[in-house]
Amino acid sequence: MLDIETLTAIVGAITGIAGSIMGYISLQRLSKIKSLDLRLELKKAETQLILTVNDLPELLTKAKRSREAISSATGQLRSGGLKKWIQEWETDYISAKQMILILPNRDSDYISNSQRDLETKLILIHQQSVKANALKEKYEIELKRDEKQRDRIYAERNSRNQKN
Repeated sequence: MLDIETLTAIVGAITGIAGSIMGYISLQRLSKIKSLDLRLELKKAETQLILTVNDLPELLTKAKRSREAISSATGQLRSGGLKKWIQEWETDYISAKQMILILPNRDSDYISNSQRDLETKLILIHQQSVKANALKEKYEIELKRDEKQRDRIYAERNSRNQKN
């Protein structure tokens, strides 16, 4: 017959082994959940990047037309300031087109990627997003600036017409 100490040791050993197995299973489950979270975050960031980058050429073209119209209305169509602005615009437009070329594939599911790969891809997507959002913000500000200038031009014309 087993004495109480031996029985306690056996129960303790079985409990320890069971605890280790449960810990390992929990760790595996947690790893899968973390990978799923990373994949979801990556797909969300990719989708936002794709939407932003695909809209850039149209936004930049609209900003260029707006700036040229304002410059024409103010008699600065041939000015050095506009030429410099257009040179900068051309560089930004080329950058926007290049961003489109390196967009990630929408069909990727990243199931076979490791957590490290997912983290690396997520960092790259965030870096691209920062560049794309900066370009978007820059030309949205330019359009707002042109809109204010347009309002001033209309106000000046209206005040001249009222005086006449």
